[in-house]
Amino acid sequence: MRNIPDIVGQYSEGDSFIHHLDPRTKIISLLILSGVIFFLNSWQEYAALAGICALLLLLGKVPVRRWFSTVRPLAWFLGLILVMHLGSAGGWRVGAAVVARFILLLSLAALLTSTTPIFSLAMGLQKILGSSIAFMVTMAIRFIPLALLENQKIMEAQQVRGVRYSPKNIPLLAYALLVNIMKKADELARGIEARGFHLGPHRTSLYQLKFTVRDAVALAAVVAFSASIAGNLWSLP
Repeated sequence: MRNIPDIVGQYSEGDSFIHHLDPRTKIISLLILSGVIFFLNSWQEYAALAGICALLLLLGKVPVRRWFSTVRPLAWFLGLILVMHLGSAGGWRVGAAVVARFILLLSLAALLTSTTPIFSLAMGLQKILGSSIAFMVTMAIRFIPLALLENQKIMEAQQVRGVRYSPKNIPLLAYALLVNIMKKADELARGIEARGFHLGPHRTSLYQLKFTVRDAVALAAVVAFSASIAGNLWSLP
């Protein structure tokens, strides 16, 4: 069976600086930097944020191959965005800016999920957003690689049976994938019920989150960089 591409949603165990950050620090930093992306005005600012992302990926010890395999599945979509902007008023420059924003967002999301176990991510989201929303978000993230794996299994099983894919066969593949995902969701629901899981304000956890000096330094660096970008925007005539 072919390898599933490294995508957002798969954790890689490691011992890096970013691996040891509190998940709340990483989530808040991701939100801040994601907001900054949509206010970039010059290629110098894009280059600066790209450098920050590269530094963070280096600190998180995320291999270049993993980053590339995160972006590669969406290459056709990014190319389509660029082509669609060729006939617009801004031309290829606007299209390139949109593509750059997508790549930066994917890089930040890949960094978060590659360096944060799913249970830690759930705990961080729970502290920030509450139990219900945190549970839905983490389950959605977990089902991304699962859906790709199921899709690959279905395609390989049908190819063994002589199925040759064409646009006419897409509904058949989509139906089989939907059925399998629904079965997985039902199994998950039964497992949760069997373990007595319920959403509520009085849940406790064996592991407790701790905000350390490392987290304070990381957040301060993110805020300082974001403030510098904001300062450049305010200084514009």
